Amino acid sequence: MNEEINFCLELAREQMQESIDHLEISLSKIRAGKASPQMLRSVKVDYYGSITPLSQMANITTPDSQTISIQPFDKNMITEIEQAIVEAQLGFNPSNNGEKVIINVPPLTEERRRDLVKQVKVEIEKSKISCRNVRQKSNDELKRIGWRGEEPVGERKMHAFFELHIEQGPILEAENKDIGVVTHGQGLSWTEITIIGKDSHTGSTPMHMRKNAGLAMARILENVDEIALSHAPHAVGAAGHIDVYPNSRNVIPGKVVFTVDLRSPELSVIDDMEQRLMSGAKKICDDMGLEVSFEKVGGFDPVTFDEKCVSSIRNAAERMGYSHMNIISGAGHDACWINGVAPSAMVMCPCVDGLSHNEAEDISKEWAVAGADVLMHACLLYTSPSPRDKRQSRMPSSA
Repeated sequence: MNEEINFCLELAREQMQESIDHLEISLSKIRAGKASPQMLRSVKVDYYGSITPLSQMANITTPDSQTISIQPFDKNMITEIEQAIVEAQLGFNPSNNGEKVIINVPPLTEERRRDLVKQVKVEIEKSKISCRNVRQKSNDELKRIGWRGEEPVGERKMHAFFELHIEQGPILEAENKDIGVVTHGQGLSWTEITIIGKDSHTGSTPMHMRKNAGLAMARILENVDEIALSHAPHAVGAAGHIDVYPNSRNVIPGKVVFTVDLRSPELSVIDDMEQRLMSGAKKICDDMGLEVSFEKVGGFDPVTFDEKCVSSIRNAAERMGYSHMNIISGAGHDACWINGVAPSAMVMCPCVDGLSHNEAEDISKEWAVAGADVLMHACLLYTSPSPRDKRQSRMPSSA
């Protein structure tokens, strides 16, 4: 039965996401009066037999509000790029100067503005109808298999939430502790950074004449380390996702796109790290004569877990005789999100070498037992009446 439910929900999720993706593509094709690289999001080019998104084979910029400039990494592809833009039926007439493809975006008339508003409303309504249809089909299927239920979503109030998880880090094992009492969850900030330089041959371009986007990224990432270390011991930072273009052995990178992940249990620290990241990156790129842009692509605020829940975990560990220490969760967890609607806290147990999201992730039977023991007894302690409540319940009524 669980397989049927999961299949039904996963299918609904995929179909709704397809509707949203289709809406984004449809809206990106609408030609407004201001030039934007997003207008070419749907353009794909035949790159020597491989169908490739235009954004992966050229720098797309807007020198002014009415012009889109496309600088191919390979100048031999100018004709193919022009053809792909025309075939995308975006209403553009591209031209080139031998170096770049140029698109002039004409200003909007009042009549055209009204038409665009109508077109946007139509696309949004289509997406809404599609999502409603998916939801209705899912409800019908859940009803058919007897799992729709009678209780409206959100009506059932959660009393409290306790979560057990491996630490996903090396601290508990290094400190020889059985249990981590999680007091806070780190907040995070994901900033996508795009650096535009100039791709050129590694062998024939003198060092002082290069516009090396990859070198700028390396200097920025070194700065990320310095920023995180300035807020030790809890702040962290790194880049886990990096794209380099054109990504060839003998070509100096002309473009890099990477995401910097900054985390801390203090919101003020995250704000400080974000500001220092952007100001530092801008200075590095300005000094090297490169273009840089920033986009906040994700993030959430730090979490302070419920004091009563945390105390229940700590008391449970002490009663069971397990060694324990306070710890801050460096990763996002269910408890972090549920904390916004109900009292929450987390129990952590060690994992071998602190490995997580890795095939070698491992945990001992003893660690698992300790975590499960503390989880159960923390729940019992939380729901048990306090000594004061017990005394009051035994007091005779004044009536």
